[in-house]
Amino acid sequence: MARQTRKFSNVLLAVVFVAALIAGISVWKTRGPQKELTLTKENLPDGVVQVLGGRPEKPLTLPLDVAVAPDGRIFVADAGNNAVQTFYPWGRPRGLFGKGKIDFVYPNTVAIDQDGQLYVGEFNTGRIRVFSPKGELKLTINRRTAGVPVQPLDLAVGNDGRIYVADRQGAILILDKNGRLLRQISLVPANPRTLSFPNGIAVDADGRFLVADSGNRRLLLFAPDGKLLRVLESAILTHPRGCAFWGKNYIVVADPFAGQLVVLNYNGRIIKSLNAESEPGLAGIVPNGLTVYEDRIYAADRAHNVVLVFGRRQE
Repeated sequence: MARQTRKFSNVLLAVVFVAALIAGISVWKTRGPQKELTLTKENLPDGVVQVLGGRPEKPLTLPLDVAVAPDGRIFVADAGNNAVQTFYPWGRPRGLFGKGKIDFVYPNTVAIDQDGQLYVGEFNTGRIRVFSPKGELKLTINRRTAGVPVQPLDLAVGNDGRIYVADRQGAILILDKNGRLLRQISLVPANPRTLSFPNGIAVDADGRFLVADSGNRRLLLFAPDGKLLRVLESAILTHPRGCAFWGKNYIVVADPFAGQLVVLNYNGRIIKSLNAESEPGLAGIVPNGLTVYEDRIYAADRAHNVVLVFGRRQE
C-alpha cells in the first residue's frame, strides 16, 4: 500500500511538473513585443546579470553580434564557428539556428525584425540573408539584388521593413524590404567628411537611424529622410561600434578599444559606462555588437567568447 502511495505521488509530481513546464513555454511563446520603458539614471543597468556562452561541446568562438527576437529568444553571430547560435530567453543554449543545415560563412552581424525574421550579414561573402523564424530562407541580398556591392559590418531593420546596412566600404546603404537600394550615404552633409569604417547602425520606431562612424570616433544621428540631425563626439569614445537606441532618452554604444559600453543622452552627454572589471574572469572585455531588449543590454564580447547581459543588480 505504501509503495502504491509513493508511486501515485511520483506520478502526480511528474504530471504537475509537465503541466508547469507547458504553461511556462506557453507564456514564453505568447510574449508580446518588448515593452517601451521609461529609463532614468536610477534604473539603468549597473552590472552583469547573466553570461551566455554556448554548450560545452559547441562554445561560442568569436561572437561578433547579438539580436533578440520579440519573444525573447537570443541569436548570436558566432563568426569563428561559421554559425548562428541561439539561446532561450532564460539563457539556456537552444542550439544552432537552422539545426546546422544552413551554410554560414563568417557571419558577423545579425538583426531581427518585428515579425521575428532573422537577417544575417556576411561581409566576406558580400551577402545578407533573411530567414523565417523557423529557419526557412526567404531572401538573399547581394550585389545583384541591391545594385551595388554589399559588405555588411552591421544591420538594422525598421518597422517599415527597410534594411539599414553599415557597409565596410565606408557607406550606409538603405534598402527596401526586397533588398533594392533606396539610398546610399557616404559623405555627411553639413559636415563634409566621408564615413570611415561605419561599424554600427540602429533604427528607432520613428525611422531615425544612428551610425557608429568608428574611424572618425563619432556617432551620427539621421532623420528618416537621411538628413543629418546631430553629430555626437566625446573623448571617451575611442572606436565606437555596435549601437542601439534605448527608449526615448538614451543611446548605447560598444567601445571595444576602451573595453566598455557607454550610455549617452541625445546631447552626447555620457550618462554611464559599463564594464566587467569586477566580475571574476571577465576583466578586459571587448564588446562588439550589441542590442537592447526591455531593460537589459546584450553585448557580444569577443575577448571571452561570451554574450554579456547587463541589467539592474542593486535596488
